[in-house]
Amino acid sequence: MFWVRVSAVSLIGMVMLLSRPMTTESTSPEYHYYNQTLSWSDARSFCRVKHGDLATVTSMEEAQLLAQTAAGRGDAWIGLRFIGTARWLWSDGSGALSSSYWDKLEPNFVDGPNPCAETKEGGWNDLQCSTGRPIVCQGATSPYYFPQSYTWAWTFARDYCRSLGMDLPTIRSRSQITTIFNTVKTDVWIGLFLDRWAWSDESPTSLRYWMVGRPANLQGCAVVSVTDQGRWYEEQCEAEMPFVCQGGLKSQRVLMKLKMESHGDLDRSAASAQLLQQLEAQLRSQGISDFQLSWKSDIRRQDEINENPAAESHSPGRIVMLSSMSTESTSPEYHYYNQTLSWSDAQSFCRDKHSDLATVTSMEDAQLLAQTAAGRGDAWIGLRNDGPAWWLWSNGNGAQSSSYWLAGEPSYSECSTDCCAEVTASGWNDLKCTRVHNLVCQGKTSPYYFLQPHTWGWRAALDHCRSLDMDLPTVGSNPTVINAEGITSFWSGLFQDRWAWSDESPTSLRYWMVGMPANLQGCAVVSVTDQGRWYEEQCEAEMPFVCQGGLKSRRVLMKLKMESDDDLERSAASAQLLQQLEAQLRSQGISDFKLSWKSDIRRQDEINENPAAESHGPGSEELKLVCSDDSPTELMF
Repeated sequence: MFWVRVSAVSLIGMVMLLSRPMTTESTSPEYHYYNQTLSWSDARSFCRVKHGDLATVTSMEEAQLLAQTAAGRGDAWIGLRFIGTARWLWSDGSGALSSSYWDKLEPNFVDGPNPCAETKEGGWNDLQCSTGRPIVCQGATSPYYFPQSYTWAWTFARDYCRSLGMDLPTIRSRSQITTIFNTVKTDVWIGLFLDRWAWSDESPTSLRYWMVGRPANLQGCAVVSVTDQGRWYEEQCEAEMPFVCQGGLKSQRVLMKLKMESHGDLDRSAASAQLLQQLEAQLRSQGISDFQLSWKSDIRRQDEINENPAAESHSPGRIVMLSSMSTESTSPEYHYYNQTLSWSDAQSFCRDKHSDLATVTSMEDAQLLAQTAAGRGDAWIGLRNDGPAWWLWSNGNGAQSSSYWLAGEPSYSECSTDCCAEVTASGWNDLKCTRVHNLVCQGKTSPYYFLQPHTWGWRAALDHCRSLDMDLPTVGSNPTVINAEGITSFWSGLFQDRWAWSDESPTSLRYWMVGMPANLQGCAVVSVTDQGRWYEEQCEAEMPFVCQGGLKSRRVLMKLKMESDDDLERSAASAQLLQQLEAQLRSQGISDFKLSWKSDIRRQDEINENPAAESHGPGSEELKLVCSDDSPTELMF
């Protein structure tokens, strides 16, 4: 038996397909600038798949680091977005107002809808941010205050304090108000301001670093500028531009075993150590730094082979254990096929080649699916009208589990096929989805609710909440928001549905076009327009389709018999032939294979004893080729 000799260099090529370098850990955020242009929502989806989220800024040091990341490249999206709900925040980044020390009848908003706060002897007062007030800056270690000999508007006052490495005061106790007033004997700005913006990753940080006069509009998404010291401005979220992600590249540990066999004595300490050093040097030269190499012996003794001659004979060999890193995507793997099939035939194709037709479990998946089909054509996905109706949650959590229906509900008195649920203080009630109703959005971390100044139909309400990276509430019978906001009822995320996924996934995420589905039958199609939303089509129609899951493959063993008048038993001849065969296979696009010899040398005396047997030349060998079943069916030698 002859075994192919594997060099260290060829093994390196195999390693590089599966490994990625790790970055060093830092206490500051890890920002990554991407020069491709996407809308804010698409950029956020990209960052959540590859890293953590779009960039968040919690301090002025991080604002400077973000500015350096974008410098010399181009303005780019960050994770800040207008949400509409107003909150009082502290300018030093410490978050929302927790303890309140407002003066009587304050805040009264008499100076406008977007005020800042000053402190008086009796407490706080809201007034227009452009009003001039004396300045007191607060050091990094509270409660040290430094009065300044200026009278400025709130924004200029804050910027001046920041230029000194300080900020406007953050008040946590009544005694701080007394200390500040006794220091300056007059009303002064504090760091409290009214804000309607939030970070994509739901970070509570309230650090803002806007350009002067920004934000000018009560809408949009934030952009870091490469001018004006890296300050921010707002832009329409649908605009396409570069973006900055935050967080390390998502990864997992991977253990690979690479078997090496050689006629050399790999069991010798010096030989094995030298080979490991060569492998390590090759890995580091290609940018791989986070790995471990170790040997596992598989040395077969001659007496073992003699005792079991039927067993496959190995020459001395060892296994290299390589523990390294590889990127892992938590998003589904979608594959677009341009051939046109009916929905059922497309389903059969996907189940044979992959896993199934595409399933969507989140809005991030919906955006990835839209990107997969973009620029190609509308295509089947795995959603089909399955007949029975059930109540589902709009955020993808699946079917209703606990029930808080009012007595006699759902009654279907107002709706029969297009039913959605409202939440009241006493429980749930079914309504027609087109009815106009109060709107409350729920953040990803329950139970944070945000009352919106709109009354919309259920689908328009759902789209509005999703545009804010939220969803309609998944709630029980008596959520806090009803009493806290003074409203008596509002839309919930509960809706009636008759559609099911081909792979029987319980996910209830739906991303229909407006007015869809219009019929109580059909199969779902992802559109290359309307932001990749879905519509229904007759299942018998023929169109492209999107599969989900990696390409299925299995190992195939092929035996190729070779005969020659040459002495194939000679090591040099067999090794040279294997190298030629390997080169031929790789030239035909086959990379995943293993070649080995099985000898069948016929001695002349055997032929003389059995002349009826087929006469062989001096020798023949059987070449075993193991490769994947997606390799070419015709191999040319």
